[in-house]
Amino acid sequence: MVDCDNLVVAEADKRTPGATGNGERYRCPGALSTGESGATPAAAAWPEPRLQGQPERRMGKEIERKYLVDLASWKPQGGGVHYKQGYLNSQKERVVRVRIEGDRAKLTIKGPSQGVTRSEFEYAIPVADAALLLDNLCEQPLIDKHRHKEIHGGKTWEIDVFHGDNEGLVVAEIELSAEDEAFALPAWAGREVSSDPRYFNSNLLRNPFKSWPPG
Repeated sequence: MVDCDNLVVAEADKRTPGATGNGERYRCPGALSTGESGATPAAAAWPEPRLQGQPERRMGKEIERKYLVDLASWKPQGGGVHYKQGYLNSQKERVVRVRIEGDRAKLTIKGPSQGVTRSEFEYAIPVADAALLLDNLCEQPLIDKHRHKEIHGGKTWEIDVFHGDNEGLVVAEIELSAEDEAFALPAWAGREVSSDPRYFNSNLLRNPFKSWPPG
């Protein structure tokens, strides 16, 4: 017979509803709730299972436009955030990216682009796990860059300054709620490259900026 009074969960992968994986008590499968009519199974009243420390996630569509940055008109307003990212899969049909951004890390899955829209599923992961994935499982070389954020016309622009084999490349991105959403271009925004696959980070692995012909 299970001793429900002293039962604790010691493993994070327990499938029993209520298991937390951190040693907290959970409702025993054999526990009964007693009412006026006698003992009845209490399983139907269990709350939805939820793991403690469940990572944040973002799921939906990414609508993004990219522009080259006129370095004569733009200067960074701070140090930015260092990004180190790699790809478990860089095929355009199903991109799987691992990224460390400052003191955080994320796993992102993207579908194929349709215009400037693509499916995106993003999950926070431990930085230590991300570092292991980048060093041991991701395609090489990695993408190294600093990201700067600026507000213009009420919208956030993300400006990526690339390093290593992509030194000299500076690209600005803006995320939109719809492909036809109107927005104001900053003075430093140059040619739009949203539909040019050369500027996809996943393609910069195989065809880095330093190998491009002049112009």
